[in-house]
Amino acid sequence: MGKHQRSVTQITVTPEDYIISCSDDNSITVTTLEGTTVSTATTNGEPTKMDYGSVNRKGGGGQTMVSVVIGKRILMLTNVTNLDEPVNLQFQEKYGVIHTYKWFNDGYILIGFDCGYIISISAHRVEIGSELVSFLEYRGYLASLAVSTSFNKLLTIGDNMVKVRDLDELTTVTMLTEIETDKNLSEIEVTEDGQLVAVSSQSGVLSVFVTKMPTLAASYNNAICYLTNLTQVTVVAEVEKKGSSTLELGIEPTVMGLGPVNLAVANNNAVFFYDYTSPAQMQAAQNLQSSQVAVEKPSIMNAEPINRVEYLSTVINIQLNHYYAAVNFGGKLRLHQIRNSEDSQSIEFPEANRNATLYAYALTENFLIFTTSNNYIVYFSLSEWAIVSEYRHVVPVRFVFPHPTNVVCCCFDDRLEAFIYSAVDDEVYKLPSVGSSAHYKGAMWETFTIDKNTFAVFDSQNIHVFLLSKQHIRGDSVIYVSATRLPHAYVPLSLNKGIVTCLVSNGKLSSVLLDSHKTESVITDKSDDVIEGLLTRSLLMHR
Repeated sequence: MGKHQRSVTQITVTPEDYIISCSDDNSITVTTLEGTTVSTATTNGEPTKMDYGSVNRKGGGGQTMVSVVIGKRILMLTNVTNLDEPVNLQFQEKYGVIHTYKWFNDGYILIGFDCGYIISISAHRVEIGSELVSFLEYRGYLASLAVSTSFNKLLTIGDNMVKVRDLDELTTVTMLTEIETDKNLSEIEVTEDGQLVAVSSQSGVLSVFVTKMPTLAASYNNAICYLTNLTQVTVVAEVEKKGSSTLELGIEPTVMGLGPVNLAVANNNAVFFYDYTSPAQMQAAQNLQSSQVAVEKPSIMNAEPINRVEYLSTVINIQLNHYYAAVNFGGKLRLHQIRNSEDSQSIEFPEANRNATLYAYALTENFLIFTTSNNYIVYFSLSEWAIVSEYRHVVPVRFVFPHPTNVVCCCFDDRLEAFIYSAVDDEVYKLPSVGSSAHYKGAMWETFTIDKNTFAVFDSQNIHVFLLSKQHIRGDSVIYVSATRLPHAYVPLSLNKGIVTCLVSNGKLSSVLLDSHKTESVITDKSDDVIEGLLTRSLLMHR
């Protein structure tokens, strides 16, 4: 359909299905999908860089505004259904010509100029065109800018670097990364969820950056591993001692498992096993720790897998001990040795004659414990290579958290109750009701030998500490000690000497000291109530 005298240079469709077109005959036209002209306007220069944004009005619906750059220095704003009443905005001479701009946050525009300046303006009727913030972003050149609303960031490129700013706090740079390139950078784009950023340069190089990592971690007693890059895993061999090693795996793990000497990562149905404490690596890590520079930049070691095993379907969970791996895939559980050898044993659970599905499982140094849909808790002994204990509960057990060395485990069942099961005498001890057991997410046993009968159960807001005590006079076998607030988005991984190490949403580790383990050496300035509380807790903890 003929709408312009000369060639159409740009065309776009708004959410209301209006077609907006620009032409080098200095005109803009808005058309419906049927071809009816809604509005048309003639401009003083060639319209370029056309875009549209939504401006929310008080008391309800937003209106769509069209924006175009005219003659490189003027930004024209107008209502999509009424192009006849435009607002033409001119800017300070020192900014230079308009290089690029982006709409963001319901009626605000960020404009980038060729002299390196970026300004933020409003398109709301009352304050239209008023400069809200202005800063010099690059002294050499500004190439492009992108806005991620889900990530709430402004990303800009220029002077061979990427800068990231918060949309709420545009005056401060939150991140800066340099890009090696022979020629100038050209474009930047960010994905819908803000996780990936792509930057192109005029030399034909495309760089893709990760802004936020999938949070992935695993623990074994007081060792922890967590994802620090898409293909890099950092292993902290002992949480209470400083020092970690980062392994470059060359694959992107979706599931991880950690043992005392091995790391296992899964990608779809394949699991790769690595050593992380070979003497050479430990020596290298120690040498590195001794030099001060190392603290700032941890060494990255290229890790070669010691074994690769493929399973029949996608791997859901991996647990390791010194010699064995227990891998959950497609409702099955396979137990086998980490290193392949001629006489390596392997077994699958639940066995065919059980006629039950697998619900939960865990691996310790001596046992594989698993639970089934027909209410059983089963202990399989690794040294005897046989089932040594079976207990039938009232309802199926959904989660099981065994003690690292004793034959007891903390369980959550289908009635949303939490209890301790002792395989020695098939005794079950219910946990005192604290908080809402329906929201319990997991449990951890203290790995420090003196407090080895202490365990913690956590939900998304609190960590509740309990003590398992069979010598108690009153006959209460599980004693509630105290609760500690868990900061938002912290995921507890291990408990050692009363310190809970957690994975935070930014992919780093942080620790929380449990109130039950706080000790005061000076009590002269404390009130009687505080001292009373300290005494009660110390007695409860068998101090």
